[in-house]
Amino acid sequence: MASEADILAVDRGELPSLMEPLLITDSSQHRGPLTDLALDLT
Repeated sequence: MASEADILAVDRGELPSLMEPLLITDSSQHRGPLTDLALDLT
């Protein structure tokens, strides 16, 4: 079954490089969990 995010996602043909640099501030509440995920990927 598709999740809600899959249903709402729209491909506008934008280049991924438009997100660069994608930086997360030190004060972001998501920084810790995202850092953990990045370490898992490496």
